[in-house]
Amino acid sequence: MVIPRDLKYSEDHTWLRIDGERGIIGITDFAQSWLGDLLHIDLFEDGSEVEPQGLFGTLETSKVSFELNSPVGGTIIKKNNKLAHHINLINDEPYGGGWMIVLRM
Repeated sequence: MVIPRDLKYSEDHTWLRIDGERGIIGITDFAQSWLGDLLHIDLFEDGSEVEPQGLFGTLETSKVSFELNSPVGGTIIKKNNKLAHHINLINDEPYGGGWMIVLRM
């Protein structure tokens, strides 16, 4: 299991990469491994306000519906639209192509 040291981590198994006033958010390798095969992702739209520890979307598996909570507050300026058709990126590249949203903090 990979744990990049340049990221911030939450107890909800999300990670945060800070880039100036922007924060890129995804789920940890541990979380994707525990969830297993992902079926569907629903992310809030660009322009949505997110509170610290607030919901920004959900992941559906055959076992559970997993709430995605942001470690920081801000405005969603970009969501990863590739995940709608390539949800496996979350399993294959949780810290790369599997990122979920970008916030303006």
